[in-house]
Order: sequence, then C-alpha cells, then structure tokens
Amino acid sequence: MSICHNFRLQNTSETWSLIKKIIAPLLHVEVAIYNCAQDRYISTDEI
Repeated sequence: MSICHNFRLQNTSETWSLIKKIIAPLLHVEVAIYNCAQDRYISTDEI
C-alpha cells in the first residue's frame, strides 16, 4: 500500500512538472499579448 502511495505521489509530481513545462510558455505568451494590448490601448488613448 505504501509503495502504491509513493508511486502515486511521484507520478503526480512528474505529471505536475510536465504540466508546468507546457503551461509556462503559454503564460509568457499571454502576458506578452496582454502587455502589447495595454501598450496599444495607452498609446491610442494618448492620441
């Protein structure tokens, strides 16, 4: 039972690290797009 429990924990952490590897670049892209949109909004607001 403890072996199964340990395996599940290890599997979860590996899956989580894989998910973070996939999500991190996506978050960076979203932040970049958001910043671009904000800059555009501010620049058009000044004009």
